[in-house]
Amino acid sequence: MATQGRKSAKKPPVAVIVTIFVIVLIIAITLVVIYFAAPSVWNKITEPLLGRNKQTENSATTDDNTPNPNPNPNPNPLVTGDGDLAFHMLDIGQGDWLLIILPDGKEMVVDAGSKPGSTTTYNNAKTYMDTYITDGQIDYVVLTHSDQDHVEYMDELFNDYQVSNLYMPALYSTPSNTSLSEQVAAIPTSKTQILDDSGVNKTKCSIETATYAKFFIAAFNEPNCNIFLNIELDTDNNPATLDEHSVITASDNTYSIKFFFESLAFYNNKKFSGDSHQINGISPTMIIEYNGRRIVLTGDANEENEPDMVARLNSYYGGVVDC
Repeated sequence: MATQGRKSAKKPPVAVIVTIFVIVLIIAITLVVIYFAAPSVWNKITEPLLGRNKQTENSATTDDNTPNPNPNPNPNPLVTGDGDLAFHMLDIGQGDWLLIILPDGKEMVVDAGSKPGSTTTYNNAKTYMDTYITDGQIDYVVLTHSDQDHVEYMDELFNDYQVSNLYMPALYSTPSNTSLSEQVAAIPTSKTQILDDSGVNKTKCSIETATYAKFFIAAFNEPNCNIFLNIELDTDNNPATLDEHSVITASDNTYSIKFFFESLAFYNNKKFSGDSHQINGISPTMIIEYNGRRIVLTGDANEENEPDMVARLNSYYGGVVDC
């Protein structure tokens, strides 16, 4: 008797296969669009699936995903925001000029420098900025260090805008130019007292250039401007903590800006006048964090301060920080 052959499995119709393929393709395209066009929505979708908040994963684990024994305490982890954070790098030739529009509408300018004597460069940069800054007021200005290609137009910036908060190097101005020296001397001591109180050695921590003097004069004569020095004030030198003046956090806790400044000992172990290499070394490391993304800014940091900054970042974040 002939054996009965097994029936082959019935193949699904071509139309079903095509339909499934189209559905999968639509889902994939939708996810890609959400990832790039609406990151806040993407975060809300993925965070429950990952079972942890991307904002704090670096402080909870080390780079090999083992629990960090001493994670930096973070009682108020950031929450997802709906606004945009816009980061602009102005083309000013040789120099650094950054404009950051924060999600709550506040503005931050980091440095404003270029080659000297170019009115056109400043006017073009101001025209660009005025597209975004329409009220003549800047919430935060940061000067990373005193080199000309970072500070050249700072005095004009203070003349043309109302600056609410300034972060500046802990450096005195001792210009050789007689007129500028007289203007520096005319600044009320009550305003420059912040430098005296910081403990920096004026003999070592001073800059003689005219560009820094013009900034110094404009900054300390700016009305209603809070001035903070780019120096770590933590007296116990705990690398896993930051001073209060070293952290800016949004009122709705959606973004943060952290400044990792150099210590008083670092400042007083250098002599900055006429030494651009050592001046570069006081550039703070800044980390802007929003919706699971981090941007790191370092000014002109070099081997003078990079090893110290890397060690401090590792201590603060409990391991390698991913930016």
